[in-house]
Amino acid sequence: MINRLLLFLFCLLNTLVLQAKDVNLVFIGNSITAGAGLTNSEVEAPPARVQTLLQKEQGINSVDIANLGVSGATTIDFLPETDTLFPRIIKAADQFSTQEGVLIFSIMIGTNDSAESGPLGAPVSNDLYKKNIKTITDSLLQRYPTASIILHHPLWYSLNTHNAAVYLKKGAQRLVSYLSEIDSLVDSYSKEGISRVYVGDREGYNLFRLNYTHLFTPEKGAAGTFYLHPNNEGAIRLAELWNKAIYNVVRYNSPLTISLDTTARLLLYPAQASITSKAVLICPGGGYGIKSMEHEGIQIAHWLSNQGITAAVLDYRLPQGDGRLPLVDAQQAISLLRNQKDEWGSYEQVGIMGFSAGGHLAATVSTLSKAESRPDFQVLFYPVISMQTGLTHLYSRSGFMGDNPDKKTIDKYSNELQVSQNTPPAFIALSADDEAVLPENSFLYAKALASHKIPYALHVYPSGGHGWGWYDTFYYKPQWKAELLHWLSSF
Repeated sequence: MINRLLLFLFCLLNTLVLQAKDVNLVFIGNSITAGAGLTNSEVEAPPARVQTLLQKEQGINSVDIANLGVSGATTIDFLPETDTLFPRIIKAADQFSTQEGVLIFSIMIGTNDSAESGPLGAPVSNDLYKKNIKTITDSLLQRYPTASIILHHPLWYSLNTHNAAVYLKKGAQRLVSYLSEIDSLVDSYSKEGISRVYVGDREGYNLFRLNYTHLFTPEKGAAGTFYLHPNNEGAIRLAELWNKAIYNVVRYNSPLTISLDTTARLLLYPAQASITSKAVLICPGGGYGIKSMEHEGIQIAHWLSNQGITAAVLDYRLPQGDGRLPLVDAQQAISLLRNQKDEWGSYEQVGIMGFSAGGHLAATVSTLSKAESRPDFQVLFYPVISMQTGLTHLYSRSGFMGDNPDKKTIDKYSNELQVSQNTPPAFIALSADDEAVLPENSFLYAKALASHKIPYALHVYPSGGHGWGWYDTFYYKPQWKAELLHWLSSF
């Protein structure tokens, strides 16, 4: 009873430590950001509306903004070496840096880059566009290393757009090519371990394309009536999309951090829903030598939270030959999630998810734990399952149990040998061409589950190799996301 009370007080203290965030936003863009064509851009432009919306979100205290939208601006205008608009960014951001709160750059540029002629440097090729965005982003990260940068997809415009600048069909086609460049750039930052650059809104392009007569102001041009600038309703919808992306970034960087009894900790992302049926403990991979906290942890947790599932990333102790250390951490985390279910989402089931060596940890918790710390379900991505020579991932085995383990220890932590009638249902996903962790690990585990009549779903994708996690470059990412959510909703 005393231990339960101490646990409750400890978690309550951690909750109280969380304070409402002050947010400072620098909006970088063109006439759309500036609010061109609106009656009163001071209050109707998308940045001003975001300020109002964001201040209403849970956990947000104050929001200050600087609207640096400039009509006709291209990425070239904003380059540091051009020395035209970049100094304005620095001036606004420097003022914010003296204030309390997080600093976020919200960037939507590309419309004018895509033009056939008129704006500075247009037309800008997709390769140069990506290079320019990267130069701007790198310069901001260097000067403001704790800031977050959100890159929104540009909005659609009509194929006959022709005002003082010439856009037309070729420009519209060029604009489309920019969208994948943004995604690719953010993915490259993620692979480099730079975690503060995000893809923002992706929905606006198609939303405005499909509803252009309702969301744009019709304008007369050299090629007829065109659609380029949002009207009042369009500015409201765009602000809602931007606000969603910005608030997600604030939440992403502000999880509830909970220390366990050991030096391990949990990064908690409560479900963005009033009631959720499930919570998931996530164990990042890294061969038991490092932890891939971003693309096999935090990014996954953030996505699950937005799907209405409470997610907690386990920053477990590295075993350095003593596999009991991360195992105890994971078991304690499962128990904590169960004990705190009323405070963290009113969920009924607590599962575990693991990637690579983290998949071994998740499977070990699932097969060796007693009821109070055994998960209700397990989700394993390209997991290390076995410790047997010829099958295991040797680097992971060495990290978990040292260089010279005895047969008893090898067998105990070979999870294909430890499945029982108490092992929870499993979702397993991997690539057939994984050369780092042999697919046979997953196949043998699935066979053991089947022999004990434990339900499982096994998804083997034709390609992708090892370690893809949340990377957008993994071709089958949309499939595994959909298949996982479908599986989770089935029980």
